Amino acid sequence: EALDKYPKSFSRNDTLYLLGLVRASQGVEENRNKRELEAEKRFAESRKAFEEIIRDGTDFPLQNEARYQIAEVYFNSGKYMDALQQYRRTMPKAAVIERQEQKIEKIKGELREAVK
Repeated sequence: EALDKYPKSFSRNDTLYLLGLVRASQGVEENRNKRELEAEKRFAESRKAFEEIIRDGTDFPLQNEARYQIAEVYFNSGKYMDALQQYRRTMPKAAVIERQEQKIEKIKGELREAVK
């Protein structure tokens, strides 16, 4: 698998995110077709991809999106209490944007200091 072959790829987390979305969609489809065991397998694969993004810790906005998607996966698999727990851990978009703006300002400050 490409993710194993290139573990330090710049696009690794984006790839994991897309893989998680695909696996979650497959899980929903398996549920529709009354294949519960296959659905749970796909949902587990989806959660694993999103959890790996969170563990990586290098992209805060994507981590937050991954946490939201984990909540959605739990919801779609009927695990409502687990979903609620993850929804509560997801930060509102405004807070994510504020955190990113603070990061940008810090970087600008460091750049100004570097050119002095």
